Amino acid sequence: MKNIVLTLTVFVSLLYAEENWVRRAAFDIGSGSTKMVVADVDVNSSAIKIIHTQDEKVDYQQDLETSESFSQSVKDAGILALAKLKWIAVQKGATQFRAVATASFRNAKNGSEFAQFISKVLGINVTIISQKEEATLGFYGALAGENLQPQNAVVWDIGAGSMQIATIVDKQYVIYEGKLASVTLANYIVKEIQKKEGNSPNPISQEEKNKAYDYARSVAKNIPQAIKDKIKNKESKILGIGGVHYYSLRPRLKMGDEYGSDALAEALRYNGIGKTDEQIGSKYASTETSNLILVEAFMHELGMKTVKPKKVNMANGVLIHSVMWE
Repeated sequence: MKNIVLTLTVFVSLLYAEENWVRRAAFDIGSGSTKMVVADVDVNSSAIKIIHTQDEKVDYQQDLETSESFSQSVKDAGILALAKLKWIAVQKGATQFRAVATASFRNAKNGSEFAQFISKVLGINVTIISQKEEATLGFYGALAGENLQPQNAVVWDIGAGSMQIATIVDKQYVIYEGKLASVTLANYIVKEIQKKEGNSPNPISQEEKNKAYDYARSVAKNIPQAIKDKIKNKESKILGIGGVHYYSLRPRLKMGDEYGSDALAEALRYNGIGKTDEQIGSKYASTETSNLILVEAFMHELGMKTVKPKKVNMANGVLIHSVMWE
């Protein structure tokens, strides 16, 4: 009898445990690409087991450089990308779907309208989040898998149209909300330094690089002193998230888990300055060199020694943000 009771108890416990887990697909509709993470999530503990990740290039921010609203062509590209990603998620067994949209949707006059359209047509509930919400979602997404106390983390998120740096001081978030990012710096070089037409600044000369570097460094001076102090603290660890750190810089640098400014300078010398889009050979070629310039300038101005890039985006934070799934 005792054995039967024990067996039933174990069975019920396992059944209950399985019911706590749900397979979700979360989407980060960024300004330069749409990212998806499919994962099993324990709704009680917020533990996650990632099943699949994928991204699709959609140039929302670049589209807004010539208009205040999204064009029909970029909306079509965005819908196609999300439809493809959702189909893959369904094949992976996902049953719940949620998305957040960031800088370009905040800035586009028809961003809210388009988000509602996506929700209706694709059945993916889309929320346009503030830059502060973007920073906090990224902060806890970055801490996953790290043996690091939250108060010792500085999370640096660079996307196509915005940049966030977040940390915790005296149990309160301190967040830098910037507009200089991947596409915005590339466009600054094209329009303000090179004085030319087009979307790509490549090839960038050494003189143009120096001007872009000085501009980026001047912007970095505006970061709150509390963040600067935290960066210089020996206990702090800089975690780089978003497309620039992981997908753009990491493959181009000689590095282990982390990279320093010397690696950026070397990459600029040999694989950046003077290179055309074709020579760079990336689907994000137009911003690859300017990304190196941007990060090098900020690291020098802020006194960062090393950055650990992580394969994390808003979708990781969305997966465990219980309010978004209610």
